[in-house]
Amino acid sequence: MKKDMIELVRVSKIYNTGDISFSVLKDVTLRIKEGEIAAIVGPSGSGKTTLLNIIGTLDTASNGKVFIDGEEVNSADSKGLNRIRKEKIGFIFQFYNLFPTLTAAENVEAGLEMLDIKKGEIKKRTAEYLELVGMGSKMNKFPSQLSGGEQQRVAIARALSKNPKLILGDEPTGNLDEATGNQIVKLMLEINRKMKTTFVIVTHNPKIAKICHKIIKIKDGSIQ
Repeated sequence: MKKDMIELVRVSKIYNTGDISFSVLKDVTLRIKEGEIAAIVGPSGSGKTTLLNIIGTLDTASNGKVFIDGEEVNSADSKGLNRIRKEKIGFIFQFYNLFPTLTAAENVEAGLEMLDIKKGEIKKRTAEYLELVGMGSKMNKFPSQLSGGEQQRVAIARALSKNPKLILGDEPTGNLDEATGNQIVKLMLEINRKMKTTFVIVTHNPKIAKICHKIIKIKDGSIQ
């Protein structure tokens, strides 16, 4: 039986500005199993990115409990949260977030240098994962020499190279044309099939949501 990779129990997020309180997430409870691909969908301003950031430990819940791979993150200090992000979570963003002055290979290596692994292993993983995403022949190219889809492939290689159990994507195809976006989605499906990596993707694209194992619909901060 597959275990829960993500579990949220009655999670709320409240922002306070002076005397005004604004609730972004309201009593959210959900589970995502190990190896699942889950889509978070909903209108703009519904709380999708806040939910993803809480799952990724980039933000903290005001109330409730959050578990990642069985580990409760609410009680973790900053050092513990950094460890969880480094060891268990990879991030893919809409705008790639590649360093413009580094080659594709150097961008992947930069993501690995924070881990306690030897230089030889960093080189090995970099080549392996760039090859996996179809960028082995362009590993010495700079981001400006790559198309948007190719840059996103490098970003995926960077996220995968840590061997995380969980990958979070915030509109990972939102800055791409439809055909290129479909290629990226197929790549993520293939990675999920081969490596059993759990994916959680925020998306406005109904076609992407359809191919996911689970769809989490959110509106006005609540799961529908």
